[in-house]
Amino acid sequence: MEWLPLKAIEDWQHLLQMSELSPVVVFKHSTRCSLSSLARQRLVDYDWPVSTRIWWVDVIEQRELSRHIAAETQVHHESPQVLLIEKGICFWDEDHLDIQPEEIHAALRTSGASC
Repeated sequence: MEWLPLKAIEDWQHLLQMSELSPVVVFKHSTRCSLSSLARQRLVDYDWPVSTRIWWVDVIEQRELSRHIAAETQVHHESPQVLLIEKGICFWDEDHLDIQPEEIHAALRTSGASC
């Protein structure tokens, strides 16, 4: 599994373009929140297919980007939060302790992703 940082709106635009080919996973993470750290660790510990990529946003450092993503996806901002994006549209989201890697993986398989 590969963790890729989202640091600018240009990165987000690139991610949306990538989502035209296959679904992408976005993890909105707060470095100041213990629940966010727990959710991140769950994602790290899960046995993902090797090709899995998770794009992550540090919501403290990238507050403007995080708000931009919430506005574009029309998904109320939470942290931690996972968004699954396909063809530029958020088709699945979860937040806080409801973030379960197994459910993310199942949602990706249902969408037709290669995971």
